[in-house]
Amino acid sequence: MSQTEIVKKPKHKRFKRPDKSRFVQQTLPAWQFIFTPWTVLPLLFLLGIVFAPLGAGMFVASRRVKELRIDYTDCMNIGDEFKQVPSTNIEFQYKNVKNVTAMWKSSGDVCTLRFQIPEEMTSPVFAFYRLKNFYQNHRRYTVSADMFQLLGEARTVAQLKSYGFCKPLEANEEGKPYYPCGIIANSLFNDSYSSLLRYESFDSSNSLGLYNMTTNGTAWPEDRERYKKTKYNASQIVPPPNWAKMFPNGYTDDNIPDVSTWDAFQIWMRAAALPTFSKLALRNVTTALQPGIYEMNITYNFPVTEYKGTKTIMFSTTSVIGGKNYFLGILYFVIGGLCAASGVILSIACLIKPRRVGDPRYLSWNRGKSS
Repeated sequence: MSQTEIVKKPKHKRFKRPDKSRFVQQTLPAWQFIFTPWTVLPLLFLLGIVFAPLGAGMFVASRRVKELRIDYTDCMNIGDEFKQVPSTNIEFQYKNVKNVTAMWKSSGDVCTLRFQIPEEMTSPVFAFYRLKNFYQNHRRYTVSADMFQLLGEARTVAQLKSYGFCKPLEANEEGKPYYPCGIIANSLFNDSYSSLLRYESFDSSNSLGLYNMTTNGTAWPEDRERYKKTKYNASQIVPPPNWAKMFPNGYTDDNIPDVSTWDAFQIWMRAAALPTFSKLALRNVTTALQPGIYEMNITYNFPVTEYKGTKTIMFSTTSVIGGKNYFLGILYFVIGGLCAASGVILSIACLIKPRRVGDPRYLSWNRGKSS
């Protein structure tokens, strides 16, 4: 063999041997909890003592929430004279009130509600819109948005189509991208609500003052981090198809929406889990809503009858657990009751028919030693 020849080293044969560590071989020391009456019964009673009063407290807190709901789905069919809202369209929760009256009328695309606030609603007072039979929690719907575009990037049509999330609403027939693109933005809830005017009676025409409600601060702080002002200019983009009424002449340099400060848009983009849901529209965190007759004008834009849905305006106060939520209190109370009942039943069973459990002396491999 010449000196220039390269000597090849023999390759070591690899064996598929598993790691011999104690972790991989599952030989680490282990301890398994042994359930005995003296460990299970105190735990059950402790859970019952904690959960049952907690559930009762949540239920009582929900009972103290004051709430008024008015379903205005059929308002546009009423005409331009006030008529009484059917009692089936009104839901309320007030401590000493058995009946709440409301009137409605329509003119053009505006629905006017005049309703009674029978008891003082302490601040903060929130106004929600509530939709029924609207299924936001569908994968094709919830992913239909481009987060880079919402973070301010001027995305091209090619970039939008490469990801495919906004399909089929990436661009119009002229090839201009929609801003914002996607189905969820295109279906934005676009009814608008005015602040409340107070009146002496349902027949009065002179208002006594304004109860101001604002959209500022209605979105969650963490939602604002998901949106930035766009780098597009007006000539590069067009509004989504369903925004034609909001932007009849398209975008200009003065009216491109700033989604980083648009609370209503941010709230809508957070998809609801259930088909019946409420989303915050207005709030007043400083002034109580005094008893009286109030009027609200609603610009009626969002269609619901096409999918057999309804829409409702809801006024509510809050409690230590948020808004009215009987389910949470009942759930905690039932769990606490079941734990306590299970503890009582097991205690009786142990007293009537006791049985040695958890004693290692009775293990099969220890019986011979004890004898």
